[in-house]
Amino acid sequence: MKTPTILALCALLGGAGGCVDPNKDGSTGQPGRYFVLGIEQDGQKLSIRDHEVTLKKRPFEVLVAFSSPDAVLVNASFHAESYEAAKRGTPIGSIPGFAGSSVREELFNKDRTLIVGDETYHNWKCYSQSICNFDEVTSREGAVVCRRTVAKCQEPGESAVDVANIDSPAIYLVFIRKQWSADPAQRVEKQRDYLKIAFE
Repeated sequence: MKTPTILALCALLGGAGGCVDPNKDGSTGQPGRYFVLGIEQDGQKLSIRDHEVTLKKRPFEVLVAFSSPDAVLVNASFHAESYEAAKRGTPIGSIPGFAGSSVREELFNKDRTLIVGDETYHNWKCYSQSICNFDEVTSREGAVVCRRTVAKCQEPGESAVDVANIDSPAIYLVFIRKQWSADPAQRVEKQRDYLKIAFE
């Protein structure tokens, strides 16, 4: 099966205006080979410009199109430090959002909750029908398109809050795909992207 190109992945998420194109500024490693990002709200694909999208303060969906079954590390924060560090090209080991522990996640994103913290990260994976942290997965044109609904946000040690009630004007997301290896020293970064979700 032919591996989809970055343009093909972007097309699946609604065209160049509907996804982050990792071939542009801020990418590292081998840009565009592994995933692209998209955002939907109320059934509409939204344009992402310069790594930023504006949403209404209500549930939304993060789409990740992989070129094959894969995983991506994700930091979500109400503060811009990790986003700005990723944008500058800071090595992953020095980005605050990846300095702490990973979030323990249920399969299939049943609670629709995004853990938001300055020093914690998710491992969003979709390896098979039974090992997946997304709530919807479709295979199209040789790609794996994964959807993760965000209806609530939760800071570590706090209760989950509906997106409509969060006390923040934005959520900052950093996405990093690393090469798996049994030797941690060989788990090199292959692609990164970052996205600011601003609320109206």
